[in-house]
Amino acid sequence: MQSACESCLSHTPLKVNSFGELDSLYLDALLRRHRDRKPLVCIEAGNSEIGTINDVIGIASIVHKHNGLLVVDATGYLPSCQVNMKRWQSYVDILVFSAHKLHALKGVGVLWKGKHIKLKPLIYGSQQNGILAGTENVLGIASLGKAVKEYDYSSIFSASRDYVYGYIMTHIPDSYLVGAPIESGRRLPHNLYLCFKGIEGEALMLFLDRKGIQVSTGSACNHNSLSASPALSAIGMKQEDIHSCIRMSFGGQETKTELDYVCNTLKQCVYNLRYFAI
Repeated sequence: MQSACESCLSHTPLKVNSFGELDSLYLDALLRRHRDRKPLVCIEAGNSEIGTINDVIGIASIVHKHNGLLVVDATGYLPSCQVNMKRWQSYVDILVFSAHKLHALKGVGVLWKGKHIKLKPLIYGSQQNGILAGTENVLGIASLGKAVKEYDYSSIFSASRDYVYGYIMTHIPDSYLVGAPIESGRRLPHNLYLCFKGIEGEALMLFLDRKGIQVSTGSACNHNSLSASPALSAIGMKQEDIHSCIRMSFGGQETKTELDYVCNTLKQCVYNLRYFAI
């Protein structure tokens, strides 16, 4: 979505606070300055990198007050939070998400639009009600339909994440949470994004991998780049801390034995990297 917005003739990046939440006062002031146009505002429902959830309905109210349209990317939000379209359809003009986050095949996704939205085709043809040319990805569409129908939200809760977070805050000094606070209720329940000051996140990821623990240093969108993550830069994170982070995701079915192994191994790996006790 970021690349698509940047390709527009006129675009303005929105500001966020230190937790990654959209700055609603800035958005309101920005749209007021451009009230002679019909603005298109694009946001994420939830950021899958740092875990912060946006107030979609509150943002929509501001956008519509200025006669704008709201596009919501729910790709990072849907794996752990259900979307109630009966409620959201009065606020969201367009909603999109990708299939792979729900364990369906890559290369397919969903675009939902309100009845008032008219889309012009990029490639003219007869498929998809005249807005797409070429053979439809039937297998991808079928896999997504099956994934949406059978996706199980019942096992998704924050207990595993909170257990590991509590251990880290107690036993690993000079570490802190990035994104919305745990207790705020504005964080994806499976997400834990942490900074361990003084070490390289890439090195910590490799150390943990050798111990059978898989983490990442950021979003897949940025995995081939050594430059600072756009999300971390946007929240004003210190440059010396940006490359000292890892992201941990939890399925909700981890046992206490598994979580204790993660905690103890993480503590030892951080110590080894900080003090070269390799």
